[in-house]
Amino acid sequence: MSGKYLSYALFGLATMAGICLGAQGALAATSLKLSSCLPKNHDQVEAFFATFVAKMKKDESILKLNYKGGPEITPAKKQPGAMQRGLIDIITCPSYYPGLVPEQGALTPSTASPARLRENGGYDMMQEAWGKGMNTHILGWGNHGGAFFHFYLGFEPKLDKKTGFQFEGLKLRSTNIYNPFLIVMGATPINMGMTDLYTALERGVVKGFVWPEGGIAKFGWAKFLKYRVEVPFFRSSSLVMINLDKYKSLSNAQRKQIDAAGLFYEQNSGKVLRKKADADNEKVFAAGVKKFYMKEPYASALLKTIYESSWEKLKGYKFRVDHAALKAKLFDDK
Repeated sequence: MSGKYLSYALFGLATMAGICLGAQGALAATSLKLSSCLPKNHDQVEAFFATFVAKMKKDESILKLNYKGGPEITPAKKQPGAMQRGLIDIITCPSYYPGLVPEQGALTPSTASPARLRENGGYDMMQEAWGKGMNTHILGWGNHGGAFFHFYLGFEPKLDKKTGFQFEGLKLRSTNIYNPFLIVMGATPINMGMTDLYTALERGVVKGFVWPEGGIAKFGWAKFLKYRVEVPFFRSSSLVMINLDKYKSLSNAQRKQIDAAGLFYEQNSGKVLRKKADADNEKVFAAGVKKFYMKEPYASALLKTIYESSWEKLKGYKFRVDHAALKAKLFDDK
């Protein structure tokens, strides 16, 4: 072969090699299946997209998220199990999986911030519990401090010096988080997803509910309400989690990127949620919902009932880490 043709051949090979390397680079990004236990238009999920997802989308060269949908695709209570089995890689979800990780019920009544838990070792205990119970690695605890929980009622509540409220004979929408204290107060908890709440209120199936600030006006619930009780409590228990096997399979660079996104979500989603909650609160009160203030000893009795009943229920579960040690760290609010 002449020098001229040899040069052409070598140039062609170099070009093809460059194309192949470029194609390999383009295919290098690992795709991760993502879902949310709450609907995409829920304030907490919107805050998740504005922080974690937005952070990940800034660089999709090695990791790319593929949002598969919310509870309309995979029911909320089935998503944790689906992630445990590797059918979904990442989920953002509140405390919907007590059977897998009993410790999840301790997050909502916690008073320690996620930052504090990272300092005092509580986060490490959570990673151990979630890893053992759900084959999961926690990337971040989001929405913390962004919105507090309140009672939203379509009737004027009866006060009780021992429990705060007396709801005997009344049905209230609930989840496993609220069941313990609603039962102590005499209510009949009706467990249902948020997507069924509008119809339940409209038909009088339930007369009220417990909910974190935000979404009340957005979802049209305000017109069925008369009062919001001005005794705030609890904080969001929403975590962003990844299947542990999938997390371990990622490269160091990939883990570094997704860990950074989880921390960004943890540190900033609460600020996003607070703005959304403030805007929604204005609409709720403009719609005629009144603030229900509680004097002492009723307010203290209400909070005592809420927190003590929540922890009392947890005593019946077999924790995967030391119960007392975790509780001490979750209430370490220095």
